[in-house]
Amino acid sequence: MSSEVKNIESFLANPNFVFIKADINELPDLESLPDLQRFKIQFQGIQEIYNLACPMSPLNFEKNKMQNVLVNSLGVKNVLDVAVKYQSTFVQFSSSVIYGPRGERNVKIRENEPGSVDVTSERASYDEGKRFAETIVATYRAVRGVDAKIVRIFRTYGPLMPLNDQQMLPDFISDALDNKDLIIYGDENFSSSFCYVADVVDAVI
Repeated sequence: MSSEVKNIESFLANPNFVFIKADINELPDLESLPDLQRFKIQFQGIQEIYNLACPMSPLNFEKNKMQNVLVNSLGVKNVLDVAVKYQSTFVQFSSSVIYGPRGERNVKIRENEPGSVDVTSERASYDEGKRFAETIVATYRAVRGVDAKIVRIFRTYGPLMPLNDQQMLPDFISDALDNKDLIIYGDENFSSSFCYVADVVDAVI
């Protein structure tokens, strides 16, 4: 929903890579998919699951509200059920938004801070959705014995980001190309945390 198939074109030529376009809210039976038959899932199972499924497009945030609610609840539950079935290790990609707004604090966040999110705000479908997704993962880990981990990703940037999606760094690039002023929303004390996408992958894998 917030990316394009062309972003993974370099992988599609790899015979060991298969792209399945599906909705995790209505997850198909993986063993029945013809494109996955070569992997013999019914015998070899699924060893690792990385759940990054969640539309993240500031430009289309309003349009994706319902999808955000579902993918962070029903979708996470469906993928965790796959992990239970195949005894897979599971990694849930969460977000810094679970800590809530920093307000005037503008201080570094400790991992064990509980955070606080307005559950009825305009952003709640994403922010509170990410918090609830973590709760589901923690519950499956405690009750169903899933080998699950959660990583909270802050602002990630890298190649192929759309330039018209209201993300900070692409907006800077787009405005610079158009000889426009670069706008920072905040005052001189504004700060954020950025991580290059390859570094995120290296850290998780």
